[in-house]
Amino acid sequence: MTTSNQARMALRELFPAFRQTELIEQLLAHGQLVTLVQDEVLLHVTDYIRAVPLLLQGALRVYREDELGREVLLYHIRPGESCAMSLSCALQDRRSRIRAVAEADTRFLAVPVELLMELNRHYPSWQTFVALTFSQKFEEVLRVVEGAVFQHLDERLLNYLREVAQLQGQPVIIRSHQRIADDLATSREVISRLLKQLAQDGRVDLARGQITLREAL
Repeated sequence: MTTSNQARMALRELFPAFRQTELIEQLLAHGQLVTLVQDEVLLHVTDYIRAVPLLLQGALRVYREDELGREVLLYHIRPGESCAMSLSCALQDRRSRIRAVAEADTRFLAVPVELLMELNRHYPSWQTFVALTFSQKFEEVLRVVEGAVFQHLDERLLNYLREVAQLQGQPVIIRSHQRIADDLATSREVISRLLKQLAQDGRVDLARGQITLREAL
């Protein structure tokens, strides 16, 4: 089976909103298949948005960064999804306001921004997909805000570990305490202390450079 046929099948399976065959053919004709390795950066803050990703495999994590370089994790992009912030900036002809990084080895179809207005004009199913993308990612950002305001940090940490394990499809998380602290906008010392407490409670196992979630995914 050719790469094009594999991508066609993946689009049909992962993006059920794309009901029109012509829409899928347009995406394949103008889009480019892109592969990223784990932790490879797709997009930096202030980059021009050249294309919008349609995730076929893997995952992306999306950060908002302030002028001091501090980051907060906004949401993940999974197979069958796209990036609301990239869509928003592309449609408004604005530079990127986020940083996007591959959570795992990732493959996606990059849809050029020049095609977006044509898709909006001619394909109602594309309009539906864009609206759903904005709605879903808004809900995820809202959960981040609610977690920061209303949840104890140990709850946020455990939810974070669950999400990463689900995205990777395994309970073993190879990630530094500093990286987790950055994602949760706190300090490494706090994360290390909370992980030790989770280990004492039997929720995780700790080893050098890795964390194993003991509950079922």
